[in-house]
Amino acid sequence: MNSDDAWKLLKSIEPKRLKTKSGKDFIFEVSDNSISYFPRDGAGNRKSQSRERFDRFFEIYFSEEKRTRDDYRNKDGTGSHGGGYSYFMSIFRLVEAYEGRITPNERAADLADPPPRIRMETYRIVRDTGQARVIKNHHDYLCQLCGMTIELPDGKRYAEAHHIKPLGGVHAGPDISENIIVVCPNHHAMLDLGVIELDTAKIRYNEGHELTSEFIEYHNSKIYGLKR
Repeated sequence: MNSDDAWKLLKSIEPKRLKTKSGKDFIFEVSDNSISYFPRDGAGNRKSQSRERFDRFFEIYFSEEKRTRDDYRNKDGTGSHGGGYSYFMSIFRLVEAYEGRITPNERAADLADPPPRIRMETYRIVRDTGQARVIKNHHDYLCQLCGMTIELPDGKRYAEAHHIKPLGGVHAGPDISENIIVVCPNHHAMLDLGVIELDTAKIRYNEGHELTSEFIEYHNSKIYGLKR
């Protein structure tokens, strides 16, 4: 996805709600030339960022894969600490959450003329968050459900990180370690599609990483439970 596609996606998303990294609730608006944010509770000032700045930060985040505030210092030419860092990070995480689920053109077509079909959606994040990479390394890239991994030609291991309560969309799950489980691709797909439930007695744990029962119960009732 490039910045043009991401901008179209953001314009199509309804409702336009997000959380900053600090957990503050915001509503955002997207015009042709800018993106604006204002608190949902009405407390605080409305803030706007230009489309030009969005494009520059988008490149840093997605192409250069930089994720911290320090990565954005002086990137906008103002000598600031990144300008709207917290706002852009929330927006980019929202883009990641929607990526791969539905394109802007498909969404526009659905709104204009809803098709006589059932859409099956999954919530997999294609790019790992920094938190997810840490958790996978902690588990040595072994699936917490079956203990399997994929051995790559260069000797490295491959596994995937699944947010038990999905990020973005209607779920708005948090990107925290307690909401991340390391799984093989097969179990990742099964969890995304609601094929299996999570049994805490069968999950493989490593000291230093615990899963919160609230998120496991959410998966079992909202993701797995709805498929039954």
